[in-house]
Formats: sequence, structure tokens, C-alpha cells
Amino acid sequence: MTVRLCAGSAEEAITRGCVEIGGARATYFGADQPRITAEALIPWSALRVGPPAPGTPLQAEMAVTSWHRERWMSLSGRPPSETMNDPKGWKRMRLGNGPQIIETYPAHLLAPG
Repeated sequence: MTVRLCAGSAEEAITRGCVEIGGARATYFGADQPRITAEALIPWSALRVGPPAPGTPLQAEMAVTSWHRERWMSLSGRPPSETMNDPKGWKRMRLGNGPQIIETYPAHLLAPG
């Protein structure tokens, strides 16, 4: 498996092909079946905006679905089709100072016991 960060919806990427996001990169990609963990950096230009100043408040949501859409997850806990069409319900956050990546550890190191 490899990581490809494509512009647009999953349906567009599947039916028309992946239009890769320039400057995007996967910083972590683990495939411990049946789960896949990914951490990615997406440039502001992919969102068609310039980089905001540190401390700028914003709202954002992230939602993903499995290959055959039988499973999904989102930051808000709401179904992707519902939450992605409701920006008023997106999580409020404040930008840090520069691109910082949260340290990640393999799940077995964090397991109890």
C-alpha cells in the first residue's frame, strides 16, 4: 500500500483518477490490519488560501470512510456526509506557530499492561 493525497472527494478520485495535491506529504503511514493510521501535511495552497498567522482561530473537520464505506470516522463523531456539509458544526481551534507534528507511537507501546 502507498499513500496518495488526492484533491476532491473519494468518488472523484476513484472515477476520474487521483489529482495529487502538490506539496502534500504523508508523515506517518501504518497499516496494522484491519486499521490504517495516517498523518499528513496538507499545504494551505491546496485549500486555495494563503498561510494564516499563528494564533488565527479557525474551524475544521476531518472525515474518512473505508474502501467500501461500511466504516467511517470524523473529528465530530458525525457521519461524513452530514458533517462535511455543515461547517457551523466544525471543531474550533487555534493555529500554532509553524508546522509541528505530534509525536506518534506504535499502538502496542500505548496498550495497557
